[in-house]
Amino acid sequence: MMRLLVGSGALVLALGGGAPLVAAQELVEGPLVHTSVEGVLDKVVTKRDGLVVKTRDGRRLGWQLPAPVIAEAPRFEPGTPMWVIYRKLDNQNQAVTALGFPGVADSPVYVNATGYPVVLRTGPGKDGQCGVQDAPAGSEQKLGKGIVTEDTSACWCCAPEGATCAPSNLSGNGRIVLAQCFRSRRALE
Repeated sequence: MMRLLVGSGALVLALGGGAPLVAAQELVEGPLVHTSVEGVLDKVVTKRDGLVVKTRDGRRLGWQLPAPVIAEAPRFEPGTPMWVIYRKLDNQNQAVTALGFPGVADSPVYVNATGYPVVLRTGPGKDGQCGVQDAPAGSEQKLGKGIVTEDTSACWCCAPEGATCAPSNLSGNGRIVLAQCFRSRRALE
């Protein structure tokens, strides 16, 4: 059975299902817990703004994503390695934060496909880990809709313009497509 994780907002559903969308600026309670799936691009279903990933353990997972995010996927052939980061919004709802296509560029290349301005924060890592204590400050870039930028830092995060985040995702060389950036209530305190 193919499953669909609605990227702009909500539930794991059967392909073709629908769910309410989460506003880009919505506040998320508590820390932004995230997880990721690694595998290869299986196919892009442009009629449904869908993308299917075949995971390392052989599962096929699909996500319905905003059109600007899906527009990036046809750059890559089926079988191209990729990952999907998604955040748990509550006990039932999840949202895709970013897609990554490792190894397709010589450095980390970020694409703002969120549909709104965001802040990309980057910073150093140590021994393949982000969130290093006493690390030097990283950079912060404002990215308008559709902007593509390159940054060689080891770690990254994104937030809506005017919000903040801590670089906790490993960058790696390749193309990183920002699908949705969040701010938490905690970040506002």
